[in-house]
Amino acid sequence: MPEAISVICGFLFTTALIVIFFGGFLMLLGAKVAGVNNAVFWKAILATIACVAISLIISIFFSVIPVIGTIIGFMLSLFIQVFIIKTTFDTSVGKALLTWIFFVVAQIISIILAFIALSAGFAISLR
Repeated sequence: MPEAISVICGFLFTTALIVIFFGGFLMLLGAKVAGVNNAVFWKAILATIACVAISLIISIFFSVIPVIGTIIGFMLSLFIQVFIIKTTFDTSVGKALLTWIFFVVAQIISIILAFIALSAGFAISLR
């Protein structure tokens, strides 16, 4: 049982690192593609951390309301995340929305990579 706990803790830590750095990298790439003038890596990391945190808080808060809570939570999270990106990079809403799309792609890829890491961790712990 302690092995499972350590694998889960390792999974959470690995997932957080993957989301922050890979998400920051793709957010920076999205900002460059969108034509944001002052797009630098540390701003992308800062925006990634803020977007992930706000998404987590909103998801926890609105998940208690069946169906409609998920929809409201997603829409509110989208609005706030685009605002965070817009403010962090000091850009327009359109460019922030394009940057956000890259961020969402990064989150999806990060989840897949974290699942692979979890599977590998469980496979090693079962040996």
